Amino acid sequence: MGVLRALLFAICAIVALGFAVDNRQSVSLGFFPFDGKLEAPLFLVVFLFVLLGILLGGTVAWWQGRHVRRVARQRQSETTRLQGELRKQEAALPPTITGQP
Repeated sequence: MGVLRALLFAICAIVALGFAVDNRQSVSLGFFPFDGKLEAPLFLVVFLFVLLGILLGGTVAWWQGRHVRRVARQRQSETTRLQGELRKQEAALPPTITGQP
């Protein structure tokens, strides 16, 4: 599995490097409510927006998983409580006599 991951990473790195080398021309970016313009290489703009998309997607996925994490915490505390009760019940049992005829 590690070799497959390394191979996939190498392929993505080669594609990204090729994209960066081929798209070095400067582009002008304007943001609607603001008057200023930003000059930046096209590959930098694309990479920054991909990074922003990854961060936003990860944040949304983490936020949507909060219900599952809450249920897991509740079940873990319930399991711990029940294990404690089981240990108390086992300690209250009389010792068994084994090996006696």
